[in-house]
Amino acid sequence: MQRLYKINPTCPGCGEEHLYWQVGLTDEEQAILDTHTEEHKGESSIVSLMSPPGLIITRRLKCGLCGTEFEARCAIYKEDEVGYTHPDMIPGCQMGEKPVF
Repeated sequence: MQRLYKINPTCPGCGEEHLYWQVGLTDEEQAILDTHTEEHKGESSIVSLMSPPGLIITRRLKCGLCGTEFEARCAIYKEDEVGYTHPDMIPGCQMGEKPVF
């Protein structure tokens, strides 16, 4: 089964910035991200998210609010995988995860 990742580019039509799309990666894209993830194994999620992304993808999307179709370039990190959890985070927030303090 293909792994899915969350992206949330801003719609150029209506300016909505809170919509998320779930996208799959090609086998080549997934291999690039897996290699990047392995190279940075053991880093905290905060360090990972502040580092350059493992992959940048381009996808054609359609806004669910205004119907504008647009092309978006989005950074993909291991933390963007649908269902991703990390020991430093508490799952349960629809738009991501909450840091453990």
